[in-house]
Amino acid sequence: MRRSAELWLWSAGLGDLEEWKIFIYNGVMEIPAGVRALLWEYSTDEVSSGTGWEKAIIERVMQRGCWSDMLWLLRTFDRDRLRSFLDKRGRRVLAPRELRFWARICSVSDDDQDVWVREARVRERAWRG
Repeated sequence: MRRSAELWLWSAGLGDLEEWKIFIYNGVMEIPAGVRALLWEYSTDEVSSGTGWEKAIIERVMQRGCWSDMLWLLRTFDRDRLRSFLDKRGRRVLAPRELRFWARICSVSDDDQDVWVREARVRERAWRG
C-alpha cells in the first residue's frame, strides 16, 4: 500500500476518546492517542483533505513525538517517504538534534546530514540573536 497517497482525516466520537483514522486509497491508518495529542491545535470538525495531514503528522512526530510515537511513525510510513519529507521540508523546520536523528534513521548520506545540520544551526542562531 502506498503511504504517500492523498489522505483524509476522519474523526468520530468526543473528547479524548476520539478515534482518528486516515483513509488511504485501499486502507485505513489509525492515529494513536499520543500522536493525536501532538496535533492538539487542529479542529477535528473542520478537516480538510490532502497530503497536508500526512506532512503535519510526520513533522509533529519528528519534532515532539515520544519513543512510541516515533516507532509508530516508522511502522506507518516507509523510510523513503520519511526521507522525502526531510528533503523537502524537514531540513528547513526541524531542530539540529531531531534533524540529525531522523536523517540517520532514513539513511541520508553523512555529507548531506552535515550540510542540513549546519543550516539548521545557522537558522537556530538567527532566532536566538
